[in-house]
Amino acid sequence: MALTQTLRDSGDASQLYQELLEHHRLHMLKGTVTKGRQIYWMIINFHKVNDSQEVVIGVEHLLMLEWKGDSKMSEFKHRWENIIRRMSDPLSDQTLQGMLVKKMRVSKKLKEDISHYDRLEQSNPEKSIGYLWNCINRAIRLQKEAQNATAQENYLKNELTSTAAPAPGPGDLKPKKSPKAKKAAKTAAPAQPEQQRGRSQTRTSKKTDAEIAKVCWFHNREGCTRDPCQFHHTNLSEADKARQIRPARSGSPAPKGVGKGKKSGEGKKGKSKGRSRTASPAASGRSPSPGGALDQRYCHKFLLGTCTWKPCKFKHLTQDQVDKINKMQQ
Repeated sequence: MALTQTLRDSGDASQLYQELLEHHRLHMLKGTVTKGRQIYWMIINFHKVNDSQEVVIGVEHLLMLEWKGDSKMSEFKHRWENIIRRMSDPLSDQTLQGMLVKKMRVSKKLKEDISHYDRLEQSNPEKSIGYLWNCINRAIRLQKEAQNATAQENYLKNELTSTAAPAPGPGDLKPKKSPKAKKAAKTAAPAQPEQQRGRSQTRTSKKTDAEIAKVCWFHNREGCTRDPCQFHHTNLSEADKARQIRPARSGSPAPKGVGKGKKSGEGKKGKSKGRSRTASPAASGRSPSPGGALDQRYCHKFLLGTCTWKPCKFKHLTQDQVDKINKMQQ
């Protein structure tokens, strides 16, 4: 059955396959089957040639045989032996020795062996074709042993790497901190919170009244124009913005032309009239008005520990004092 499938898949033996099918039909009519020996006989007869047309293997085929590299020495050996076996007129060992040594001079691995062969005297029995074949066989054996050793080593590497845990890479290792660095990190003061932006923060923010009082009212609405500003520029949610208290207007200079020169007709008194009556307590030092905002009566940066003004124009109150003021205003 396997021979039948082989002949069927072979495009060159389509004629042989048709003959095989005809033999199958004849045997089926007789109630028998075509045996394997009969198929082999059909294959031999299909490739048979006339005795007068048979290819004569001679010395020209040995001359056509080339040395195709040190990695294909075994292939060269098999073809050499095949040609010698099929030659109609065998050659002498001396002739074969001269032809073989010429082809071996191309080899790099057999260079030292050829040099030793050239140094031998002609009368030395070691200088023979047997010595040349021993050099080729030894090179083939060493090459095969090296391939087997490499295959075994690769197999062991694959087994070890597939079962062992992966080694940590250079980026996975964290540098160890020294005891001084750990102590300095613990005792370091907390950094001032920077301005944070993002929609997720404004949606899930839950701030206390004290935290909301430290945020600039104008930043979350029309935009703050002070640089630097004494309040935090932090985005608040709609609920937190509704809880903010708008600060009172601070004292601002009078418009140009008011209270200056003789054209105004008021002299120095015009300057005082141009100022707001509800001046900021931080700027004038007066007591805060009842409607004034609570977040301008004390220094907010002092509560955060970041006030650098000396002297500071705002009062430095503690958190307990601020909480008491808030209770009194409620």
